[in-house]
Amino acid sequence: MHPLSVREYVYKRLENLTLIVSQRYTSEFLDTHSFRTIIMKLIPVITIIPLTTLFATAAYAQEVFFTTTAKMDLIYDDCTQTLDGPGAPACSNLAGKYKTIGDFPGYVCGFGGIEYGAPQCGACFQLTYTNPTTKVNSTIYVTAIDHVDRGFNIGSKAMKALGHDAYEQAYQSGGTNLTSTIVNYDKYCGKLPPGCRV
Repeated sequence: MHPLSVREYVYKRLENLTLIVSQRYTSEFLDTHSFRTIIMKLIPVITIIPLTTLFATAAYAQEVFFTTTAKMDLIYDDCTQTLDGPGAPACSNLAGKYKTIGDFPGYVCGFGGIEYGAPQCGACFQLTYTNPTTKVNSTIYVTAIDHVDRGFNIGSKAMKALGHDAYEQAYQSGGTNLTSTIVNYDKYCGKLPPGCRV
């Protein structure tokens, strides 16, 4: 929602990583190769630098992708939904800058494990769907503003932006398999036009 310093950006990544590892917000698992690569890079200096600093640095230096699931929720298509009052999303602390869902650049989403005022409020996630037939990747960027039990919930417009196959999978089976990673807000989500008005 505002320019992040390197320190703030690093710690957003750290908290996202530890949230997923500790609470296992999806039933899927970490990308084993990526996680192992990070750990191997940490071993030579693990006795010198605090472990939390090492994880934060590794997460900042290298994208860490997670296998997860996205479901459709039409509330995220409602441009008039306010961030405070009845039915407001968990991140109502963002209402100082964004009054409604329609004010956000790009698409918004519910994110597993997020609570009111959590560091993940306002975080930007890259969601990528791979068509199982064509192997073509489709990517969108979403801003986390709400709590869901597992994975991600996104609006129908965001799901359609991932492709017809992703939309059909979510519509018929209740969820779409994809990969996610947290990215810099200003570089990705912040530059987008309001997604719910598309």
